[in-house]
Amino acid sequence: MTGSMRRGARQDLPPSPLPQGEVSRPVVNTQIVNGFWQFLPAKSTIFLNRVYFRNYPKPLFVGKLPPFPIPLPVIGLIVPQNQAFIIKDLSFRVYQQSGIGVEDIVEVPPSRVASYFGFEVKIGNRSPYDFNTNVTARGQVIDYTVGKAGSTTFPPVPGQGTAFPFSGANNPLGDNFATYAQSGDLIELTVQVLREPEFDVRMMSAQFAGYNINQRILQTILGRLTGCP
Repeated sequence: MTGSMRRGARQDLPPSPLPQGEVSRPVVNTQIVNGFWQFLPAKSTIFLNRVYFRNYPKPLFVGKLPPFPIPLPVIGLIVPQNQAFIIKDLSFRVYQQSGIGVEDIVEVPPSRVASYFGFEVKIGNRSPYDFNTNVTARGQVIDYTVGKAGSTTFPPVPGQGTAFPFSGANNPLGDNFATYAQSGDLIELTVQVLREPEFDVRMMSAQFAGYNINQRILQTILGRLTGCP
């Protein structure tokens, strides 16, 4: 073995034609807008829309005193294993007899529903809302003006602040609203009857719509939004 090839000897080699480092780029300020949606892979999402109906029970209660509020569950759905629902739209409807045909029904306007019904959403035994209203569990309005003699500072809240007093869309932020249900979570949409309605209620419905994705993808989205790996 020659001296130039002795053990431990060093020999220069020609440089590689490939770049040895990442090309530097200027820093770009980024603002997350609709963070849920910019990370959703288009090919792995399934649009879902669930609409459920139930008849209004008659008689509503049996006994001398009405046990208001009376819960009437409309949807009770468990998210399947390894799946997750990202919910964008939630709504309730109440239907009354139209006065034309025996089985003909029409939707009750939200203003007429107020003080008769409350609409409650729970996902995984928790509510994504914190509603506040001065209508009691029996549909009575309580005056709670601060500083007025005989008024209460904290009004009674039916459903501990989870019951919305109007039918129709139930998502308070409109297009910017989104909530999610993970694998095994129970999605419950319930109509709370605050008092016996003065009109002939026949039916009610609940609806939610959004995306069905893999549970692992949801965890990735939440990690990116919260800055966790």
